[in-house]
Amino acid sequence: MTNHAAVEGCSRRCWVLGAGAAVLGAWAPRAAAAEALPLAFDAASPPTMYLDEAGRCAGVYPAIVGAALTLMGDNARLEGWPFNRVVQAFQQGRMGAGAVIATPARQQMADFSAPYFQERLRLVVRPSWSGRGISLEALQDQVLGVIRGWSYGQAFDEARQQGRLRCIEFNSDLAGLMALKRQRIDAMVCTEPAALVWLRWPALSSLWMAEGELLSFGMHVAFRKGLAQQDWLRRFDEAVVQLRGSGRLDQVVAAALQQATLHMHERLLGPP
Repeated sequence: MTNHAAVEGCSRRCWVLGAGAAVLGAWAPRAAAAEALPLAFDAASPPTMYLDEAGRCAGVYPAIVGAALTLMGDNARLEGWPFNRVVQAFQQGRMGAGAVIATPARQQMADFSAPYFQERLRLVVRPSWSGRGISLEALQDQVLGVIRGWSYGQAFDEARQQGRLRCIEFNSDLAGLMALKRQRIDAMVCTEPAALVWLRWPALSSLWMAEGELLSFGMHVAFRKGLAQQDWLRRFDEAVVQLRGSGRLDQVVAAALQQATLHMHERLLGPP
């Protein structure tokens, strides 16, 4: 597999950032569990979640969750699995979800932590973008790159479904960014951590992040209802509050991004 092909394969993130209603509708209660279940993360979505060279769960989201578990004195396992296996394990109640967006519909079917990380969506653009706005209304005449299968929040998704946004889907951030460089699209919608890492690659040095965020949403841990994890979630929330108050959370994020940068550039990209 070539370096770029390897990154193309790292794209099964749709469930974590908002998979389809069909998956969510399949959740159903089952017998309560006595203790916290392992937490599953997508194994191939750097820099937010992936498996490192030693096969360990890594990235911004697992790093935060792992730091909270340490404060809790909890030894719940963090596991990185292929996208389809994460969905299946969650549906079956065998694992919790380590990184998921809370929506009103989902909250009827699963128990969520408070948000442990505020994810920001940014537009990556070419220099010719200068002076344009980044509101959904201002983007209606632009062609946007998005990740195949992702939800970008209710407002964005509704605008897209109603034909008010024109989007081209890509299998990965890198594929979309390369298309942007080649002028196939006008802007690429990326999470801020992904944009920060990819734009350090010299081959993408002509691109930059437009000023200001497009949208933002919280990332949560979730367990399917009926698994009796409310007390665990409460203790997790308290641990995250401690991390945030001490400044440790920012340090964890910075270290995870640094590690992910090395992973993505040296293992996935290679020389530009």
